[in-house]
Amino acid sequence: MDLHKAIQAMSIEDDKPLTLLNQSKFCSSERNCCSVMGRFLNPTNERMSNWILDMSRLWRLNNRVRGVALSQERFQFIFKSLDDLDEILKTGVWTHDDWCVFMEKWIEKPQDDYLMFLPLWIRLRNIPINYYTKEKIQEVAECLGKVLKIEFDSEKSQAQVYVRVQVLFDVRKPLRNSKAIQLPSGEIVSISFDYERVRKRCFLCQRLTHEKTLCPFKQSDETKVSSEISKSIDKKKGVFLENDFQPFPIILLQNYLQMP
Repeated sequence: MDLHKAIQAMSIEDDKPLTLLNQSKFCSSERNCCSVMGRFLNPTNERMSNWILDMSRLWRLNNRVRGVALSQERFQFIFKSLDDLDEILKTGVWTHDDWCVFMEKWIEKPQDDYLMFLPLWIRLRNIPINYYTKEKIQEVAECLGKVLKIEFDSEKSQAQVYVRVQVLFDVRKPLRNSKAIQLPSGEIVSISFDYERVRKRCFLCQRLTHEKTLCPFKQSDETKVSSEISKSIDKKKGVFLENDFQPFPIILLQNYLQMP
């Protein structure tokens, strides 16, 4: 107890915060202007060391880019050329260990949603022939996020059975596999979405940030299924349940009344 009190009574000298001087030798803003910031969407299944060491080789930019691991989730790549930087970002989504990796140009004062919107290329299929227009394609794609590009020209031939659209997708939301639209005739048509360069996702909630075994929504879904099974078993036993129109099997009641 005496030792504990002595430690509590100790004071650290010179406890004032260290003030950084506004001098070029202390600041790396000029260097950062030619860099990208990034983060793993599923850091549990992605190795930062492998990513930092392998990417310069995969990009074929040896001695023209270097990576910096900032944490288990975030990193930075500093390029010697803006052309190289732009070429890497043109690809859109990069993957590591089959999980998506998010990269965006460095910003000195980023907003709260920085590194939250992923530019995804999506293939739209099964568009009704009478509504094969750029305006209708954009309207459908907007249910996924802000539309950046639409690769569609009504004056040119189209060899693919889909239309490519690039959108800014909020990675906090689940991926949508299709969108139902109602035609003026009343018919319901389902337009399907295929996501380019997206390999793994949670097949329970369709998010890009974890595997199915670690899904935070798994427990609630299992509880719901278990509850439905329990209700079904109780109904077969003839137990009274709320909103049941037949609280006790009639045939059992009739047999009971006919007993001597």
